[in-house]
Amino acid sequence: MGISDNYLFTKLLNINSNVRSQVERYSIELSTGRKINAPSEAPDDYPYFVKLSDKADKLSQYMQNRNIASTYLSPAENALEQVWDNLQNIRQKALYILNEPDAAAENRNDIKFVLENSTKLYQFENFFVRVEKIRQQKGMGGVLGVGSAKGLIKSEKPNVKFDVKQMIMVIQPL
Repeated sequence: MGISDNYLFTKLLNINSNVRSQVERYSIELSTGRKINAPSEAPDDYPYFVKLSDKADKLSQYMQNRNIASTYLSPAENALEQVWDNLQNIRQKALYILNEPDAAAENRNDIKFVLENSTKLYQFENFFVRVEKIRQQKGMGGVLGVGSAKGLIKSEKPNVKFDVKQMIMVIQPL
């Protein structure tokens, strides 16, 4: 059986059509900068597309969770800022009373107790300095603290109490 002219012509048309479609595909790749424009162009890469889609969904969920967490942590941040201000005021008053000659002996003993146990104050201060450095590195503003009390998270304005004698901080919801 011989090869007919009709068969050769059909074969050449198919080859020409394939070459044109490849040239068209390459020109689209060059113009768009993408190798694959639709999942049907690369069925073997479909699992890769599914993984990318899952990652994108997870990242969007992380962003939503971050926004929700920041709204919950803002009352804790405000409470810790109030505590920090109170600690600074107590420290200044303590130093003032110790240096004043007319201060009562009882007050001096209380203040000495506070200053002797001031390592707790400095630990708190160091905590704020470290948190502030981390927040600045990550491009976040303000001072952030993490509250563990469930009522603090629900409360808009927490009530902060500070016992000087015991150096105990109590954060309660209003």
